[in-house]
Amino acid sequence: MNADINKPFAMVIEDDRETVALFRHVLEIVGYRTEVCMDGAQALERLTTTRPDIILLDLNLPGIPGRNILRFLDSVEELQHIPTVVVTGHSELAQGLETKTDLILMKPVSVEQLTSLMVRLRPASADAAIKNPQDLLTGLYSPEFFLGRLENTIDRCQQVDGSLFGILYLDILEFDQYAESLGEESVNKLLKTTGKFLRSVIRPFDMVARFDRSNFLIQIEDLPVIEILPRIARRIAANLSPQLADMMGFSPTPLIGMAHWIKDFRQPQDMLMAVDIALYFARQAPENSPVMFDPVRHGQYRHSSRYAAIRRISVDAMASNTPKQPEG
Repeated sequence: MNADINKPFAMVIEDDRETVALFRHVLEIVGYRTEVCMDGAQALERLTTTRPDIILLDLNLPGIPGRNILRFLDSVEELQHIPTVVVTGHSELAQGLETKTDLILMKPVSVEQLTSLMVRLRPASADAAIKNPQDLLTGLYSPEFFLGRLENTIDRCQQVDGSLFGILYLDILEFDQYAESLGEESVNKLLKTTGKFLRSVIRPFDMVARFDRSNFLIQIEDLPVIEILPRIARRIAANLSPQLADMMGFSPTPLIGMAHWIKDFRQPQDMLMAVDIALYFARQAPENSPVMFDPVRHGQYRHSSRYAAIRRISVDAMASNTPKQPEG
């Protein structure tokens, strides 16, 4: 608790619980302590007694709207200097503001955009160390950040009926052979190209991270139907290989395992094991086509003795939340 006192203080004024969960996770990863106000009246009450280092403010709040909170901040001398980031899904509300704001973010806010912004706005006097949420080589997210976001999403699905999301596990079949035959510079270029491509095929609020040498995990949020997950996997499998063929001198084989959330997945390791098992079967599938984890067909492999023989992801290492930095 004492360590938290030295962290900069961010107040999130937002009534959407999913947005709050995302904001809190990003803020905590980059070194803030947070407080959430779910309506305008609560926010005004807290602002009379607290002095945040930064405020994230939704305009469309129940009760007292966000524009009234902006006027209040502008009217109190001690609050005028606090950086205030307006977050809204309604461009017309943002355009009609009479009060100066430091920045306006339009929903949906991407994880990457918010992370970069919060690092930039972090007070120079803050003592708490910033945990780097990104893989230094590819610019994708670190295993630690991915695991934290995955845990938050699982918690949300357990609490909200009808919530559904999935993860994809991508591995390039011939990567190790390619890496042995070429130099580090070529390998790094391949990994960067793969990361750039994966970012281009997901939505702003989905996320992709690099694990180990050439393993990539993608989290797809808020699936309306499960069938969207294999569509994304097929699109990646069909288009990634041509992207890498010129560099590698041949068309590589993207292997993809998939898993969507089911109720007995209660922690990140449950989903990681499932998607890892799916990847094992993708290697054996006709034309190495993507495979979805099936609890009936594949469930026996969740037993530790069976899983140990096929495991590709180091579940124990990831459980410790220790990010692996890129080689070289």
